[in-house]
Amino acid sequence: MPRNPALPPPLPPMLPQKPSPQKAVPQIPVLQIPVLQKTGPSNAGASAADAVAASLNAPAPNARAPIAGARVAPALAQASQSAPLSASGPPPGAGPPPRRHSIVARALFGIAVIAVMAGGGAWLMNASIEPAEDVEGQITPTRHELLSEMKSWGYQLQKMDPVAAAKSPHDLLVVDEAFEGRIVVPGPVSGAGPRGGQALRALKRKPDGSRRLVLAYLSIGEAEDYRTYWNPSWVAPGNAPVVPRSAVSDFSAISPAYAGPGVAGRAALGHAKANLPVVARVPTASAPLWLAEENLHWRGNFRVRYWDESWQALIFGHETAALERIIAAGFDGVYLDRADVYQASLKQRPTAKADMTSLIQQISARGRALSPGFVVVMQNAEELLAEMKVRAALDAVAKEDLLFGVDGDARANSERDVTASVHFLKMAQRQGMPVLAVEYLSDEKMVAAARQRLERHGFVPYFAPRALDRLQGPR
Repeated sequence: MPRNPALPPPLPPMLPQKPSPQKAVPQIPVLQIPVLQKTGPSNAGASAADAVAASLNAPAPNARAPIAGARVAPALAQASQSAPLSASGPPPGAGPPPRRHSIVARALFGIAVIAVMAGGGAWLMNASIEPAEDVEGQITPTRHELLSEMKSWGYQLQKMDPVAAAKSPHDLLVVDEAFEGRIVVPGPVSGAGPRGGQALRALKRKPDGSRRLVLAYLSIGEAEDYRTYWNPSWVAPGNAPVVPRSAVSDFSAISPAYAGPGVAGRAALGHAKANLPVVARVPTASAPLWLAEENLHWRGNFRVRYWDESWQALIFGHETAALERIIAAGFDGVYLDRADVYQASLKQRPTAKADMTSLIQQISARGRALSPGFVVVMQNAEELLAEMKVRAALDAVAKEDLLFGVDGDARANSERDVTASVHFLKMAQRQGMPVLAVEYLSDEKMVAAARQRLERHGFVPYFAPRALDRLQGPR
C-alpha cells in the first residue's frame, strides 16, 4: 500500500541494545580516629575527642598557655583549597575522580589530633583536667575553672568556726592548715591520696551545693612559734627591746620595708605597738641557722633565712613537710605569704631576690607534680611579678593594703604607691591570673568606695579585720 504522504516516515527497526557497563565508584578511605574515654568522676559520659575538638577552637583556661595545634583549622582550610586535582580528568570508564582534597583534609586533621594529644599533654596537665572533687558523680569544674570564675573570697586565720565558714557564700577561702585545731596526719601524697577531714570537705561546698576552693595559708619567709616544728629553746629574751647586732650577724637591723605597717597582714599600727615584745626574743645557741629576729609587729613570728636548705625542708620535699601535709589533707592549693621578706636581706645577701624567686618556683613545681591542678597564690611582693618565671609559677596573686594602710589603718596610701603596685599586679592580670585584694577597713562608706575602685581594676576585693579572726561576708 502506498504511503500516505501526510503521515510521518516510519521509524527504523529496533535493534537489540547491549547493557551499559556500570561505572565503578571508588571507595574513599576514611581515617579512623580512636575515641579515648576520659577517666575520673567529673568526665562521665564525655570523650577525649570532645576535649580535643574543644581545644582546637577554645583558648586555654585563663589564657595561660597556647595549645599545640591551635592553628590547625586555618592550615586545614588552606590545604584543602590548594590540594591539586588531576588536569587530564578520569580515564575512560573509571568514573568520577576521587575527592583528593577531602582525603588530604582528613589526613591532616588526623595528624592534628595526634599533635594535640602529644604536644598538648603538658598543657592539659597544668590546666587541671582532673575534677576539683565531685559529689555523687556530679560533674564539677576544675580548680582553674573555679578560680577564673571566682567573684568573691574570704580570709580567716584565727578563731575559725568551720560550720559558720561553710555557710558563707564565698567562692574561695584562705584558712590556716590547722583550722580544725589540728594538723592532718600525713598520708599518701598524690592525686589519689586522702581528701581531708569532714570539716574540710564541708568547707569545699557552698550553701547552694556548688564547689568552693579552699587554700591553706603558708608563710615561707617567717617561722611561727605555734607550728609543729617549733622548739621553745630556740629563742630567749634579749637584753634590749630590739634585736642585738651580736645575736643575728647578718640581720643586724630591721629594714623599713620589713617593719612597716601591715607586716604579715595582721597588725595595725596601734595594735602593733601593744603587741611589741617588752624584750625582743633572740635566737639562742641551740637555734637552727635559718632562724633570725622576731617580727616586732607580730609576736611569735621570726624572720628566716629562707634560702637555707633546712628551712626549705620544713616547707616542702618530703611527706611531713608543710606542703605535702597540705596536699595530703585535701586542700586545693596554697596561699604563700611573706615572700616580701627578701627585701630585708638584700644588703647582706645580694642574691636574696633570686633566692625567693627560686623558692616560689620549687614550691609550685612540687605542688603541681604531686597534685595536678594544685593552685598557688602569692600574697604581696608584687614586684616579683616582673619576672616571667614567677608568673609562670603562680595561678593568682593577692595584695594587702593596696589602697589603705601603709601609714596606718584607714589612711589612704599615696597615689605613687598605689600606681606602682597596680602596675605589677596588672602584669599577672594580663596573663589571665585573678588578682585578690584585701583591705582592712570597717567604715561602710570607705568600704563602698574602695570596692568600686578595686573592681574598676578588675580585682576581687575582700574587707577584713586586720587580725583576720572573723570571716566577713561580701560587702
